Amino acid sequence: MNTDYSLVSIISNNPELSQILAKKVDEVKKHKQSLSKAAEEVSETYKEEIIKGTKKKALLLTDGVKKGMSEEEVMKDYGRFIPTVRTPILNLLYYILRETEKDVESLVSNYNKDYGHLKDDESLSENMNNIPEMEKYLFDNCDYDTFSKIKKLKKLMESPHEGESLLAYKKCRELCDKHNLDFDKIK
Repeated sequence: MNTDYSLVSIISNNPELSQILAKKVDEVKKHKQSLSKAAEEVSETYKEEIIKGTKKKALLLTDGVKKGMSEEEVMKDYGRFIPTVRTPILNLLYYILRETEKDVESLVSNYNKDYGHLKDDESLSENMNNIPEMEKYLFDNCDYDTFSKIKKLKKLMESPHEGESLLAYKKCRELCDKHNLDFDKIK
């Protein structure tokens, strides 16, 4: 009983699998093409910076080789990524992250410019003390424990045991009526 478990024999015995694999290969090719296109666009946008980075990395590596260091050791010592012509996908990621950082810094700067004065506002901390209790605000006429109990009873109402389900329903209704809560709105 010699069973062949090679990929070729599995695919030839299952035509559906070969169709699925062919579709996945096409998807991967499309994603690769779109990623390559995006990397080319970024490379064109930051062309000068990438050329400078390539030269800088070459100099670092030349100096590192003179000291007997590997490329990995040189770049680890340098401590940050250098975009080069040989790393288009990494360049894409680098510039996306860099632009995102700039956007976040800009948002923070604008926020601080517009609302930074609120940090030291004493009236703000005074107003914080006048906020009603959060539980009262959230659960209205009952406390957190009672509300949790009602939610557990509603879950228990789904029990396959009729008696248990009925008792949970009655108790849940009783608590909702007692605390003036809308039974149907509690999920």
